[in-house]
Parts: sequence; structure tokens; C-alpha cells
Amino acid sequence: MRVLITGAGAVGSAIAGAFSTADCPFVIMEEDEEVLRELRERGLELLQRGESVRLEVEAVSPRLLQGSFDVVFLAVKGPRLGEAMRAVSPRMHRDTFFLSLQAGWAVEALAEMVGAQRVVAGSVEFAARRVRLGVVEIAASGPLVVGELAGNPSPRLLELRELLEKARPGFLEITRNAVGRAWWSMRLSALLGPLAALSGFSLEKGMPVDLRAPYAALAGELEELMRLEGVEPESPFDEEDLDALAAAAYPYAASMKDDLDRGEPLEKEFTTGFLLERSKGHGLRTPALSALHTLLGELESAKRAPSFAVLRELIRRTGEERDMGFM
Repeated sequence: MRVLITGAGAVGSAIAGAFSTADCPFVIMEEDEEVLRELRERGLELLQRGESVRLEVEAVSPRLLQGSFDVVFLAVKGPRLGEAMRAVSPRMHRDTFFLSLQAGWAVEALAEMVGAQRVVAGSVEFAARRVRLGVVEIAASGPLVVGELAGNPSPRLLELRELLEKARPGFLEITRNAVGRAWWSMRLSALLGPLAALSGFSLEKGMPVDLRAPYAALAGELEELMRLEGVEPESPFDEEDLDALAAAAYPYAASMKDDLDRGEPLEKEFTTGFLLERSKGHGLRTPALSALHTLLGELESAKRAPSFAVLRELIRRTGEERDMGFM
């Protein structure tokens, strides 16, 4: 099986580490020339539990990508998905399939590009962060959860799991409810992570008290939307454990903070944007979600900076829109 990993960020690097221990050849596609230079000269360094492992990896720019691939791990962020697919699409063969690993739900956009039969949904349930160029820390272990949109495990996913299982048992988990797992993870990628990023709160030590009521309002809207969509969410742990939720959402908050610091586009299209579009289709009013999405846009355009004042503004706008709904 010839494997391509698009993006040498935190998620892509963690996946590369899994394949390196499985003694499976893979290629990393990365557009950032500084990152490429670091990977070629020094390799990829992974940090976990106080230990450091340096890996030799084959890393290429999109324009130098050669040959075809059996499976593509799309480990780029949502705003970069189209660009990555333009580079990768010429490298497909008849049976190439793609794992969508973006925050939120990018599966439908990807299916429009390559066809639904080629798309596998994925949820990242480990925590990783880029420390510096070519160095990634695995902060918390967890699986990469994948599933066919039709439900039942397919031969291609079983082959992929078998490939990784001997070296990294449990790293690749197959679910029969990929849609439910992805929608549940919206609690992290579309609600709690962005909520912490815009307010400036850290989730490292648990759920901040000031985030509990806004999160509850957002989660209530998500629950109603899932009911209307007919989605059966699949939770990997007790969702009443707010501190566990905070820990799981921490990588999303940290990633969004990094994007804000670098002036990069935020991952809104497939998270809050996707949920708002689905809500509109059902005629469902979502004042908290609408306020969150709008404020993320204001942070992205540098009209605001993360602060407690932005959280207060979220609460104010949510209440104002709710009041208007009863007039």
C-alpha cells in the first residue's frame, strides 16, 4: 500500500510516526519550504512522554510529487483542503481513497471533488502540537478513528488497520458510525475549542467556570440540530465529564490560537459554518452558534483579539438574538 500524507503539521507528523514504526513506506507532501528543508536535513522529531525519536522521512513539495498512491491522509486544515486536492488529484488511480481529517465535516466537500466512494471519514482523537519546525509533541495518546460513510468496515480499511496494528496496536480504530462520531466531535472542534480560543482561556487544566454556561448553550443547539438531522452521535467517553471534554478540545483551541497568531485563516467553513448551514436548512434558530461564528470572523480579520471581553460579547449577542426571536 503506497501512502501519502498531506501536511507535516501536528496531525500529519503523528500519522507519519505511526507508519514509520509499521515499516510502511510513505511520502509527506508539504508546501512550506522551511518545513521541507528541516525535514530533509534533520528529519522529523517526535516527542512523547519525555522521550525523543528522530525519523528519516521522504518529504516533497506538491510540484515534485510523483507516482500514484493507494491511500491519502488529508492532514491539512480545512482552508487548505482545495489547494491540497489540486496537487493530489493527478496522483489518483482507480482505487485511491482519501481520509478526511479536517476539523468538523469536510467529507461532503471532498466527495464533490473525487466522488463519495473514494472518501473515508476520520476523527483525530490524540493530541499533538507542533513545537517548532520539524518537531512535534504527542501530548496525549488516542486513536485515529475512521469509518466508511456506508457504515460497515471495508476491505481497504481492514487492510490499513492490519498494516498498522502490529507496530501501533489500537492506533487506527474503525467505527461503523463515522457520521455520529464526527458530529459528536463537533463539541470539540466547533464549540469548545473555538470558545476557548476567542476568550483566551486555557483548557489544559479543565473546563473554566466562565465557559460552562456559553458551552451549554452551544451544546444545546448542537443537540437539537443532530436530532433534526437524524444523527446518532457516538461518544468516546462520558460527555458529562466537562474536564475530560476540555482536555479533548484543548488541541483544537491551541491550533486556532496558533492560526490567529500567524494570521492564518481559521477553520470555520467545516465547523461552525457547516453547522449554521445545516441549521438554516431546518429553519432552526441557533443564536449562540451564530454569534460564535461571527465573532470568529472578527478575530480572523483582526477586528478583535481573544479576550474575556469577546466572551462577554458572545453572551450579549446570544441573549439579544434570543430576545428578538420572542418578539
